[in-house]
Amino acid sequence: MSLALLDNIFWHSLVGPQAKFAAGEGAARRYARGFSPIVAFADAGQPDFAALLPYCDADEHFYCDGWSGPAQAGWTIERESTMFKMAWQGATPASDEAPDAIALGAEHAGQAVELAALTRPGPFGLRTIELGDYFGYFEHGRLVAMAGERSQAGTLREISGVCTHPDVQGRGYARRLMAKLIRRQVLRGETPFLHVMCDNTSAHTFYARMGFAYYRPSVVRIVSRHRSRVAWSLPGAMAPTMSRASSALPGACQRAQPHGAPSNPFAKMRSSTTCNACVVVVSARGRSAAVIAPFSSTSR
Repeated sequence: MSLALLDNIFWHSLVGPQAKFAAGEGAARRYARGFSPIVAFADAGQPDFAALLPYCDADEHFYCDGWSGPAQAGWTIERESTMFKMAWQGATPASDEAPDAIALGAEHAGQAVELAALTRPGPFGLRTIELGDYFGYFEHGRLVAMAGERSQAGTLREISGVCTHPDVQGRGYARRLMAKLIRRQVLRGETPFLHVMCDNTSAHTFYARMGFAYYRPSVVRIVSRHRSRVAWSLPGAMAPTMSRASSALPGACQRAQPHGAPSNPFAKMRSSTTCNACVVVVSARGRSAAVIAPFSSTSR
């Protein structure tokens, strides 16, 4: 089983199986407005941000995976951290552990965005649930837990958007939903994988126990075309100082000063023990809403 496509998974997804959800040209792509705000490049080490300009609003913020170079003209690095890519190496779940879960559709998109904004599982948009199968649990008509699929390339299929409302944590919803997705993917001949922030040790333990194994660490950044007027709710930045070696440990994460001028909004915020962050951004043209939060699936 080759995991090489994970090195630049979003590019391979946006020019491959999910090209219909992409916008961009040449060596640059983004998920179209309304989907998860993620950009990708043919060469992650030398990204062609200029090619994205016609496809991005000035107030949009994006996640970028695998790029650690200096900011390019017209773009700002809002935040930097490290995440881990983990791939499934466990046994196929023997049965569907969430047969009572509800398949999420367009009518559930608003509630899905609300739950993502509350629990911060990663970048999420109103149309993200169109990227794959999403399932959830409801209580009294309210979506309280969900999990689904985001990127895909080759036989690799991402599990993402895993989150549980704080009021119902501890009931096993996230584990059951993930097991359901894993079983479906493995039976289709796919290899499940996920992203998790490097310092979220509880999530690492949870995923490892389920059957996921570390593949490699990767730089992850939030970038924008200019400093937004949107009120951020992000804790202090982190510097990815980890090597490419798959044996690197989550504890290798190191703190660093945020990027940008002294007026950087992160600079005055108190430090946090997690990389988690969340802000809902609505474009100036009112065309889309997105949750800007780390890539990790953290809530359960």
